[in-house]
Amino acid sequence: MKIAVISNRFYPTVGGAEINTLGILKELAKKHDITVLTPFRVRSKKEEVLQGIKIKRFWNIFNPFSSFPYIRGIAFCPGIVKELLDVNYDLIHIYPMADIIHVPYFLSKLFHKPLILTVYDLRGYSLTNPPSSLTYDQVHFLNKWTLKHFDFIFSISHYESAIINKINRNSLYVPCGVDLEPFDRIKNSNFRKKFKINSQYIVLSVSRIEEYKGQHIIIEAIPDIIKQEPDVSFIFAGPVFNHQYYAKLRSLVKKMNLEKYVLFTGLLSSEDLQSAYHDCDLHILPVHFINFPDTVIEAWAAKKPVIISNRVDPPWIVEDGKDGFYFDINNKQALVEKTIMLLQNKNLRCEMGNAGRKKVEDLKFTFKTIAANVEAVYNVVRRENRT
Repeated sequence: MKIAVISNRFYPTVGGAEINTLGILKELAKKHDITVLTPFRVRSKKEEVLQGIKIKRFWNIFNPFSSFPYIRGIAFCPGIVKELLDVNYDLIHIYPMADIIHVPYFLSKLFHKPLILTVYDLRGYSLTNPPSSLTYDQVHFLNKWTLKHFDFIFSISHYESAIINKINRNSLYVPCGVDLEPFDRIKNSNFRKKFKINSQYIVLSVSRIEEYKGQHIIIEAIPDIIKQEPDVSFIFAGPVFNHQYYAKLRSLVKKMNLEKYVLFTGLLSSEDLQSAYHDCDLHILPVHFINFPDTVIEAWAAKKPVIISNRVDPPWIVEDGKDGFYFDINNKQALVEKTIMLLQNKNLRCEMGNAGRKKVEDLKFTFKTIAANVEAVYNVVRRENRT
């Protein structure tokens, strides 16, 4: 199949959505002709090939000078409409949101081309609204209209999938995934040496630096943790999206005299990120809101236990006490106690990490399996569009 993938953000922008999209498309590109159509961003090439995936970038009317590398995700590229009219694609797949801005791409339906959507976020992130607070009535009527006109919709959110299904019955919940092979290849990591980490233990937190990601929750818990386990480093890995929040975090670290315990690495390469997971003892995700925590899957791929907030969707992803722990986002002491419990109990860390890895394998949270499921839907939708 010749498939056009329209995404408002793609490589070299890096985040959970981008990593998941790339992982699935890499698998699909082994059998199909995949072209990603995406807005031009600063320091990007207009065209390139990445791991078998063709990438074409277009001028975005909402970012006319390509001055925003990450922010301002809303995008519309007239050139993409022309591309869809000029090139005989068999199917169009849009990532990662449903928006009225996609309506011009519906022109492809005039030529009986299936139009598929993958939704990563049906609502905006919030410090106050957990995912379970979303209701059908909160979905804007224009977005409802847009959702109705896709031939099929994938959603990574447990809560959002149920709501989307009320709007469009041709929809399916799918998880995020991971490629296990790079994690299994690591034998001797140089992460500690590269970042000059000499502590006995490493607590890792992977996500972009943004307030709803909750890095401050970990920092505020560190003084109580190091009272009982002082030989530990807290590593925050991810690009800075909110510079004001990042400045507050640095100020908080300085105010609490935690400089020797805390390291912000910035954006890591894939190899360095996998090495960080390999060398860490546990991973903490203190988010206020997230649709499917892909970093949890990555930590489990490296056989590491996780501690996550009670604001994660799906709420069943971690089996509390088996492959990780939950903590109430408003209960700092619970985070302190569970972190110390894991740091001081190697057997428990190993048991939980191995249980997490088994879950990834048993539930098939891998890009290979997810891509196969997506491909199966492609085939069904194409047959239906021919009749």
